[in-house]
Amino acid sequence: MRRTSSIEIGKAGEFRVVSEILKRGGDVYLPAADTRGVDAIVRKKDGSFLEVQIKTHSTDYMANWFDVYDVDQYETDRFVIIGVNMLAEPPEIWIFPAETFMDYSTCSSVSDGSNLYRLDLEARSRKHGNQMRREILEPDYLNAWHILIG
Repeated sequence: MRRTSSIEIGKAGEFRVVSEILKRGGDVYLPAADTRGVDAIVRKKDGSFLEVQIKTHSTDYMANWFDVYDVDQYETDRFVIIGVNMLAEPPEIWIFPAETFMDYSTCSSVSDGSNLYRLDLEARSRKHGNQMRREILEPDYLNAWHILIG
């Protein structure tokens, strides 16, 4: 059966990431309730913890961008955003420290007062020499499991 709801797609991406962390020897903890936008907490090999938000897409028009609200509300040195593109085979898993995510994102204010950060991998970054974000970020952040595990 094909999964079509955003909740099902999101959970599929979360479980894919969690299984990869476990397969690579990492420790991962799942909150009983996602009330702050934290989908998982990962303990790195050095004993420190990271809060993780996982964004999953499986539609053509959204497959290459990831939206996160209010990234700046977290302790950015302990916050990681993971973007999962389920259309790629195998799925692409992008692992970004919050600072990097914010640096390469566009930010816009939303009517409720929150900030929407959108990282579009297929767009050019004027701030970074007008290069495609995918070309800039791929070497360091595609399947960058070392960021999570250490």
